[in-house]
Amino acid sequence: MKTQLAVRSGAIELRQFYQAYALRGLGVAVLAHLAILGCYYFASSFDRDEIIGKTVIVTINSIPQPPSIKNTEVPPAVTIAAPFGGAEKSANPIMVPDAEVSAEATMADQNHMNELPSDINTQIGEGGNLAVTVPETFEVEKEPDSFTAVEKYPIPIVNTPPVYPEIARRAGLEGTVWVRLWVTKEGKPKKAEVLKSDSDIFNQAAIDAAMRWVFTPAVMNSGPVAVWISIPFKFKMSGGR
Repeated sequence: MKTQLAVRSGAIELRQFYQAYALRGLGVAVLAHLAILGCYYFASSFDRDEIIGKTVIVTINSIPQPPSIKNTEVPPAVTIAAPFGGAEKSANPIMVPDAEVSAEATMADQNHMNELPSDINTQIGEGGNLAVTVPETFEVEKEPDSFTAVEKYPIPIVNTPPVYPEIARRAGLEGTVWVRLWVTKEGKPKKAEVLKSDSDIFNQAAIDAAMRWVFTPAVMNSGPVAVWISIPFKFKMSGGR
């Protein structure tokens, strides 16, 4: 019973102050909204005045006239010269002074010119004509490595036999010489070295024979390459090799 009386007492107090608090809250909300709207319009009035102050008024007379469509400029006159044939008869020769030559200028004599190096070979040919020979520029081929991988080795197409040394023939000597030969991309021998020899008396004959050989070039990656090859030259009294 005591609890119910307390609740009723509290509800009666709220009903008594409800209208007063509601009216106060409504008044505060209305004032807040009016303040916000007043600030907005007040700020907008300042912005509008600033924009109007920066407005530039242009009259029609101050606008420059556009360029005319018609071309009123007169092109400059072009003077055409008279043909040269008409003034040819009345032309007078003009004397040109001799060129001034410095006293310090010297000219090389024949002896000095002969001392200058020159790669050009000149000689008198048939009929007294001067023949000039200009040396050609050749590409220096690099020496190949001792071992070069190839797809196809050189094949000899000209294999000249060595000349049997007369001293070895008289002495009845025989032997074999292994020659190391540098074959160029064109299949020609470039350099020959003796790798092994049974007798030094056969070395030069083997080298001379190897330098006269001709080969088909070695092939690598579908192109000719330079390689080193070894060739044995056998010297026998029967004439075989």
